[in-house]
Amino acid sequence: MRLTKGALIALVVLFTCHWESSCQKIQIDHVVTVVADLDQATSRYTQLGFTVKQGRLHANGLINAHVKLVNKTSLELMSVRGEPTDRMARDYQTLLQEGEGGVYLAVSGVRTEEMEQMLSGLNIAFETSKGRSWDYITFPQEPELVHFFFIAYHRTMSDPGETTTHKNESDRITAACIEGSERVSYFLKGIGLQSAGREKDELFGSAERFFTASGDIIVVPKKESAKRPRLKAVSFGKPDDKESVRIAF
Repeated sequence: MRLTKGALIALVVLFTCHWESSCQKIQIDHVVTVVADLDQATSRYTQLGFTVKQGRLHANGLINAHVKLVNKTSLELMSVRGEPTDRMARDYQTLLQEGEGGVYLAVSGVRTEEMEQMLSGLNIAFETSKGRSWDYITFPQEPELVHFFFIAYHRTMSDPGETTTHKNESDRITAACIEGSERVSYFLKGIGLQSAGREKDELFGSAERFFTASGDIIVVPKKESAKRPRLKAVSFGKPDDKESVRIAF
């Protein structure tokens, strides 16, 4: 069956609308930072005015804590206690040996299958891990994208109000500043995020800002080419849209 020109246009429009609708849902989910001493880090973030929710010691040796926010974005403090017993824990130990600071930016908002389709269309290598509570998509074969991962939750995650109420009035992550190259820009544009173009970051110089449904991703050049890319800063906002805290790693 041959499609008329009008039918082809309609199909293109339908596909584009579906694609854009999916992409507009993509958002910052959480930021992960590695810390050598979780108790000291908890104290430091408490002094900054955050309520820190304690996590737990996992069987693989990882131990964590969280700064949970009203709009469901969060910051995760990750450390290793004892001997790591699986690949994930060993990877975190390696990152910690390279230095404390931001190591992952997690994005969410669409179904796992939708993200897989977009990544395949972009010829970006990825690995999907399916779990009980969530699915992960990671990029171990993409050296310039290893500091990203995608997460899709199987059920709604909620936190009591006392854990999302902070003395510094933060209610969301407003921006995550990450090291990146043209490959990162290609990835972010490819999954549908809009770029505001080049700008100057007060700490890191030249930058490119991308908009998500929950906050901005600011891409800055990686200064040490031999090292794994990392996150450089995370900004938090108040209900009145003023910045509450900016943490540089």
